[in-house]
Amino acid sequence: MVLGTVSLIAQAKKGTYKMNSETSKSKSASKLYERGSTIKDVSLLTQLSNTNSKFYIAPYEHGYVYSEEKKKSNSQAADYSFYFVGVSGNRFDKPKTFALNAPTGLKPVAVSFSNDRLTMFATCLKPGSKTSYTIYQANKQNNVWSGWQELEIAKPFESAGFAVVNTAGNKMYLCAKSKIYKTGYDIYTSEYNDGWQKAILVQGDINSDGDDMFPTLFNDVLFYSSGAKGGEGGKDIIFVNLKDNNRECFNAGNKINTNAGEQMMILNEDNKSGLLIRNAPIATKAEVFRIVADDLFIK
Repeated sequence: MVLGTVSLIAQAKKGTYKMNSETSKSKSASKLYERGSTIKDVSLLTQLSNTNSKFYIAPYEHGYVYSEEKKKSNSQAADYSFYFVGVSGNRFDKPKTFALNAPTGLKPVAVSFSNDRLTMFATCLKPGSKTSYTIYQANKQNNVWSGWQELEIAKPFESAGFAVVNTAGNKMYLCAKSKIYKTGYDIYTSEYNDGWQKAILVQGDINSDGDDMFPTLFNDVLFYSSGAKGGEGGKDIIFVNLKDNNRECFNAGNKINTNAGEQMMILNEDNKSGLLIRNAPIATKAEVFRIVADDLFIK
């Protein structure tokens, strides 16, 4: 499915944004306006709720792989565990441990997968760091993840991670913190041409003065979490049609975005449901929420 203009079902006023080159640093905090379908329900996914904080989630086979963060003392990095939860219709199965088989000493915090589910992109803590990341790639052989290698495109950054690849497998989106700019994480893109090419800032008024992180893809629409794009407060879910020449960014709506921190969003293939990781304003952990729209979210 190739998307044209991203449209609103509920009437909404839209903003105007300046086009920037892929090599420039776009840092606008313009107020955004809601676009997308009216959301019918955003509810806590109690099957995944426990004492640990949910950190990242990605589609895999007939379900999702997600990571849980178990925080330790301030002097120690958190521990991360990975689980697979199968989905049958609207029913979520009991989560099972998901084996990464990461090399000794490597500490993955999040994973995503190629469309054929044979390649995994793992965000890992840099050695000795609690907050800086790099990206590894692993391949599935005989149902075991092996051949772990750090991606060259991640090495020039102070921190880089949370990579996702489009359906064709020729374009990657990631978030990274530059060693030159000191304004937080931004969304970058890389093309595959006999290897992943140098990552450059994504085109358009997408990046802000705050942290722009956790990109996900629905066909040609990019979803991400922004700390300074305007909206309901805290981090908000923003989305943009990458096929739109103007690259206008839109707020995902006040049922998805709240005064809490919305960390990431996945829109499912049905274009009417998805998952959201949200940090509660007071609680010390993030939870997974299920999103249901009353019509197609993207038209």
